[in-house]
Amino acid sequence: MTTTPDIKVGDEVRVYFNSRTAGQLGEVVRIGRTRLTVRVNGRNEDFYIETQQGVGPQSGYGTRFRTMADEAEYERRQTALATLKARNVEPRMGYERSFTTEQIEALAEVVKTFDQES
Repeated sequence: MTTTPDIKVGDEVRVYFNSRTAGQLGEVVRIGRTRLTVRVNGRNEDFYIETQQGVGPQSGYGTRFRTMADEAEYERRQTALATLKARNVEPRMGYERSFTTEQIEALAEVVKTFDQES
């Protein structure tokens, strides 16, 4: 997500180190104007607030964080995409062809009705 998250000190976030699929829980300990600090695995990691990306090569350029709201939306999106894929509908994604989570969920609901009509 590239939206500026609404984060406060003490909020839980999930940190993904170097684009690994399994994230680790962390806690926001400091918020600045453009950066925030997350305590994860007993150490502090700095991130840019707007891009949610780690600062500098020491944390790895693939290191990112997601808020719990972003995590919930990601799970909803993945569930809807799995529903579409199970029925052989795979929307093409990319910079020109991106769909919102709500659009994908609506499409998944339409595709579910195909089974009911038969």
